[in-house]
Amino acid sequence: MKYFEEDGLALREEFDFPVLGKVLVCPYSHPEQVTLPKYIKCRQVTNKGTQLPEEYAAMIRDMARLGLASKEPLVVGGHKITPWDFSVSYIIRERDRILEETNFGAQRGCASVVVKGKKDGIKLLGHGEIKHSLEVQVNQVSKSAREKIEAAGGKVEVL
Repeated sequence: MKYFEEDGLALREEFDFPVLGKVLVCPYSHPEQVTLPKYIKCRQVTNKGTQLPEEYAAMIRDMARLGLASKEPLVVGGHKITPWDFSVSYIIRERDRILEETNFGAQRGCASVVVKGKKDGIKLLGHGEIKHSLEVQVNQVSKSAREKIEAAGGKVEVL
């Protein structure tokens, strides 16, 4: 599937992130899709995310729609150049301008990981450290896990 063509664009949806609010996200590959099913009995793991600010994500989507993600070389002015190489250079150059104009701070991304399936007896535990706001929906949660997630600005919903 090509995420910037009609069938991929149809999969975009708005996701309400804690702190950030509603953000348009689209599917993308990430390790959780492979690793989570090894440890949790589930039917499906879906990742959706985007780059922020939206102006930055829109620039990348527009370039892909224009065919500038191709790695097939073209001859331009007697020189072989790949649209991909041009795009990477252009995005890096424009990134700083966009971040400055939007007064956004550092460019960053956001992601949602949705796990579908029955989680018999699995409980979210509070080991480790949480550095970012998370919104989780689980069958069971320990008191320490809930406290850590909420202290980081996140939410816990017990299903």
